Amino acid sequence: MNPETRALQQKMADINSLLATIELNHFAHSLVAKELLSYQSMSSTLNTLGYSKAHQVSQLMESVVAQVRVTPKKFEDFVKILSGDPALQRLAEELTKTYRNLGGTLFGIQWEDPASSGTNEPDLPTLLNEVAAVIPGKWRVVGNLLKVPKGVLDGLERQYSPMDCFERVLTEWNSRRCSPYTWDTIITVLQASAVGEVALANELAAKYGASPWQPSLCIRQTKPSQMAAPCALPRRDQRPTLAELQSITVDGEVVSIIRNVADNWKNLCVAFNFDPNGRQLKIIEQRYPNQAEECCREMFQTWLKVQGVTWSSLIAVLESCDEAVIAEKVKAYVGIGAQQKGMPGASGDVQVEQPVVDSVPVRGGSNGSTGTPMAAQSVLPSGEKAFKMCYSELFKGITNDQADGLIADLYGKELLTPSERDQLYDAPTAQKNRQLLSTLEKHITTEPKCFYTLLEVLESDEAHVPLAKKLRDKISK
Repeated sequence: MNPETRALQQKMADINSLLATIELNHFAHSLVAKELLSYQSMSSTLNTLGYSKAHQVSQLMESVVAQVRVTPKKFEDFVKILSGDPALQRLAEELTKTYRNLGGTLFGIQWEDPASSGTNEPDLPTLLNEVAAVIPGKWRVVGNLLKVPKGVLDGLERQYSPMDCFERVLTEWNSRRCSPYTWDTIITVLQASAVGEVALANELAAKYGASPWQPSLCIRQTKPSQMAAPCALPRRDQRPTLAELQSITVDGEVVSIIRNVADNWKNLCVAFNFDPNGRQLKIIEQRYPNQAEECCREMFQTWLKVQGVTWSSLIAVLESCDEAVIAEKVKAYVGIGAQQKGMPGASGDVQVEQPVVDSVPVRGGSNGSTGTPMAAQSVLPSGEKAFKMCYSELFKGITNDQADGLIADLYGKELLTPSERDQLYDAPTAQKNRQLLSTLEKHITTEPKCFYTLLEVLESDEAHVPLAKKLRDKISK
């Protein structure tokens, strides 16, 4: 018998006793999402009249043990589920220690003893500058992953701006200690597929390190000295800074990108596509009337907070808005050009990957002119059109038995509301994928960019990568 199964059996009395004190619905759905329990078994266990709670817990754990016996790696998934609930974190730690005492190594990596590691608690000002200011719009999903109570998050959403909400989420995390208050925790949260800020997580890990012991999140870590350094990206794939946009040096010449493109800032704002309804553009224009350079600087500050911005995406937008001269200087700054000449399909320079945007015309600039944001470039279809093109593939590719895991990921990306998530979990298995697509269609009709977020979720799940590739190929034709 493998050590994973033996650890579960040795701690079974403690597991059953503690699980009998919590609400089982969310716990059971977590088991389904990790394929430790079938949806049919969950429905049968939780919905059969006459079952006591102790019997329900026993039935659920029988399935867990059976899965771990066949697939030992499922043990790690089970411990992660336990550690994700503050009421079960101590049990996760004790189960892990029992497993280690039986010779288990969590697949070759030993965890350090907590006594051997110091704390690495962050301070609030640093968190605000390094995290909140960079991704203010993701405050709610970060709060969810930090285990800040839902009621607190709902209350913040009704009263404060995203940045203020983020500050209060971090303050609640510190005061409540609903998950370990360490840099390890926030780095892990940023790496989660629901947040998708791996580059930012790498930056923080390089600055502040990570302590090796983290049973409450069940993250397998090595000592900071053994951690692989974050991958050094080519400059073209790095995120620009505002200081660089204000002043770069190219061939001995000091160039201000902001000053050079200031008169065209409205067209650039539309082409960046972070403000589809034009609200931010109007706010900036009202804040700095007849001050093109200040408007441009504010617009770039807003753009820099968007996930995934790079020098390459900036170059693509500059070229699409007839800013070829400054685009060439930026290429020289980031190292695109001379070494790439002669490549097929390029006229002296490497082709730059286009940012994913919906097809929208460029509004008139300050001089009343119009433009085409992606002139001479192929533009992906709008999310609503792409969804209709891909509906058949989505319906066939998302099977009913995979739907629960996908529902959890979509909720993490805020593509589903809590009530929609619960309704989909409770939907009959045979209708689950159809109801899921119907719900997504409503969101995509209202906010077309949601389709491309759906694609990102599919690409982050190994089981759905082939489907995501098929969809991208289809909409790119």
